[in-house]
Amino acid sequence: MSDPVVVGMITAAASIICQVIISLSGRSAAQRERAESQKVITYRLEAIENEMKNYNGLAERTYKLEERYQVLKEDVDILKKER
Repeated sequence: MSDPVVVGMITAAASIICQVIISLSGRSAAQRERAESQKVITYRLEAIENEMKNYNGLAERTYKLEERYQVLKEDVDILKKER
């Protein structure tokens, strides 16, 4: 083989190796970014779930208060009629 052919093959091999290294490092960075995004999404979902639990508890207490109010209102109405 002549010198230009050997130099061309070495250049091509080096170029391929560089592209593989760049591709692998890009994939690794993308995986890290996905993992970080997934952590943020998980954190935000858990925060939303906690807020929903608090809201549901508040709604349940409100319904109970409304029921109790209705009972007390009926009691007051009955007492007013008895006077």
